[in-house]
Amino acid sequence: MFGRENGILLTVGTLGFLVLSSKQILLYNEELLVALSFFAFVVFCSHYLTESIAESFQARSDAVQAEVEQSLCLREEGLRAVVEEHRHHLGLHTALHHMSVFACEEVKALGSLRENTVRSVFSHHVHQKLKSLGGMTSRFQDNVQQTVVTGFKAAVLEEFSRGKKVLQPKLLEQALNTLTQKTK
Repeated sequence: MFGRENGILLTVGTLGFLVLSSKQILLYNEELLVALSFFAFVVFCSHYLTESIAESFQARSDAVQAEVEQSLCLREEGLRAVVEEHRHHLGLHTALHHMSVFACEEVKALGSLRENTVRSVFSHHVHQKLKSLGGMTSRFQDNVQQTVVTGFKAAVLEEFSRGKKVLQPKLLEQALNTLTQKTK
């Protein structure tokens, strides 16, 4: 149980303690008793519990190491997730930029198309109105000509009826002259 060196050490320690106590160099008070008890406890633990303590420390060391490794793995996974999220955000930013460029181009094209459509519709309406006005103008001209003709006939008939006596012989003479010239 005790090795030769430990036996010698224990014997020397006991003899030294007895000599110091007998010469009253060591006084027995509570401080000395607590220190001796602690020293005895340390010697007992180191002799009988060395393997158990080493195994306990090794188990605790392994557990701490496993926790640290797990923490590092979780941190690495977290960093990978953050990097992937960052890449996703960069891709989203790029896609949004492309979409904004496309939307601006489409808005410009839509503006041009709208302008052309408005011009075309306006031109079509103007042409329809001009046709309508053209038709109305020709009808108006026909009405004006008809009114002028009717007014002229009425004026001629009125003048003819007023000057029937003076004009009738002249007209007869003119008509006869025209007939004679055509027969010749």
